Amino acid sequence: MTDGAPLPQHLHFPLVLADLGGTNLRLGYLADPAADMRFLKKVKVADYPGLGAAMAAVLAEFGTRVRTAIIAFAGPVGGDDMRLTNHPWDITPKKVAGDVGLDEVILVNDFAAQALALPGLDAGELSQIGGRGPVAHAAKLVLGPGTGLGVAGLVPSPGGWVPVAGEAGHVELGPGDDDEEIWRHLERIEGRVTAETVISGPGLLRLYRAVCAAAGSAPTFDAPEKITAAAKDDALAGRALECFVAALGRTAGDLALVFLAKGGVFLSGGIAPRIVPWLQAGGFRAAFEAKAPHRDLVTAMPVYVVTTAEPALAGLCALAKGTDRFAIDLSAARYTA
Repeated sequence: MTDGAPLPQHLHFPLVLADLGGTNLRLGYLADPAADMRFLKKVKVADYPGLGAAMAAVLAEFGTRVRTAIIAFAGPVGGDDMRLTNHPWDITPKKVAGDVGLDEVILVNDFAAQALALPGLDAGELSQIGGRGPVAHAAKLVLGPGTGLGVAGLVPSPGGWVPVAGEAGHVELGPGDDDEEIWRHLERIEGRVTAETVISGPGLLRLYRAVCAAAGSAPTFDAPEKITAAAKDDALAGRALECFVAALGRTAGDLALVFLAKGGVFLSGGIAPRIVPWLQAGGFRAAFEAKAPHRDLVTAMPVYVVTTAEPALAGLCALAKGTDRFAIDLSAARYTA
């Protein structure tokens, strides 16, 4: 590992930016700190034996040579060997550097990367779901259901914005007032029902199967995207999506209290932008605000759906262009070849 010297002065350009999740790998290219990021490609992680092989293949396809990789990683960051939370890839940063021919690899939690993008988002990249305006220089929260459920905060400090990543998607989640019968039929993961068990793509499928079991009906749909597509016309799919939206609202409201996210709560990931009408229908906001004795506090907090295409890559790009806006220690996450 290298020391924690500030970016970008100690970065070797050009560089590749990578957003690595449990299903997809998205790659972007940044020639120098003054350049615009160029999006390269999205690929399925299941199509490659490892991260280094996937990155090398895409860079070869575009004829692009880079010296540094900054990788947003869907899991806890630290140590010499890491594993994605929702995919069996083992990530060894020095091996990735060798496979791709890099001088250095820098790892950041994937939702910390999304948090880094928040100060740079404009109104055209957001769809508001209730609340008032954001409080300037107040904490922000981003969470997003996709293959899993990612969460991170962004809190102000005298030195700049501080991203705070964790594994809040794996906290326990119980049923709402109207969901107890559904919860009895819900598939457990190693005996637990966590936020991610429910609030994710696989979680929506679990909810739908539980709704069907509670109704004594056989499931019709076998994929989360089919459930969201059918939810308007199919009662059981619609009930599952209502449960999903309410669970997302309850969890987002709880975490908004943890961070006192008066600067806004941001919903990202692959699912939220596709279900904006359901989020606007009222169930999400009702669950989000049901936080007595602090209902008034959360009622004022704005919630936004992030509609920009690649928020994690945007956050990595902001980090690479300069950390004067951010107070982030990367000393434990920089690896030399």
